[in-house]
Amino acid sequence: MRGGSDDVECDAAEGPDEAPTDLEAVSVDELVLARATGVWEVRSAAPHELALFVDTDAPAVTRSLYGRDAGLFAGQWLVLRSVRGRRRGETDIIRSGERHLFDLYSAMDVELRGALSHGPVAAIVPASREQLVQLPLRLPRGLGGGEGGVEALAVDEATGVWVVRSSSPTIYVVDADAGALLRVPGAGSSPGVADDRWVPLVRVRGYKAGDEGIIRVADRHEYVFDHDRDGADFGWWLQRIVTRIDPATDAELAGFPTRVSGAWQ
Repeated sequence: MRGGSDDVECDAAEGPDEAPTDLEAVSVDELVLARATGVWEVRSAAPHELALFVDTDAPAVTRSLYGRDAGLFAGQWLVLRSVRGRRRGETDIIRSGERHLFDLYSAMDVELRGALSHGPVAAIVPASREQLVQLPLRLPRGLGGGEGGVEALAVDEATGVWVVRSSSPTIYVVDADAGALLRVPGAGSSPGVADDRWVPLVRVRGYKAGDEGIIRVADRHEYVFDHDRDGADFGWWLQRIVTRIDPATDAELAGFPTRVSGAWQ
């Protein structure tokens, strides 16, 4: 069996009133993740709690690498699955004065995940250029999924073509109708003889969940396929931790090889 692995100061105004400070001028009362862009610093009113940096494009969360131990973040961005206000119960909205619970996982280490309580929020401001250069390298956009994406894909029950993404530029495409797999290698990925063509998908197994037939966000997966469609030469690929599972768009389908007619048994 052959296989491989894919190895993210203002001056005072005249008169009794003063001009607003820089912080007052740019801070916002709420950050709606679905509408925001860029990286934002979320400062805590708790005196000994480090600020969080929220990348709304990924979305992902980290803390500064400098000054004190980054703890859970270990010098990386963690994918933000969801954030919930402890008092209001709102999801995916960060509000000033509110304490929040962040559900996070690593795009590189399947065992690194958890919930982080932070706040109450004292200020929400755009990250400065000086802060951005001190933060870890940002992850690819859209890691947390998007409209039409799913958290889990049961291959035997699904229909259509699905694109499975990770922190690697290589993508895996599953044709649930035909039981077929397409691996499209990205820059820097290890090449394989079964790349860029549909092959029969024999089995997919979750590394963390330990079950077969279901592809999940935040888990790694082993794909077993048949090189020659005759059951005599199997291969496998181990994908990095899944960050998105989306139905293929018309534009993506047009760029893939022609789909298999019928189903491989």
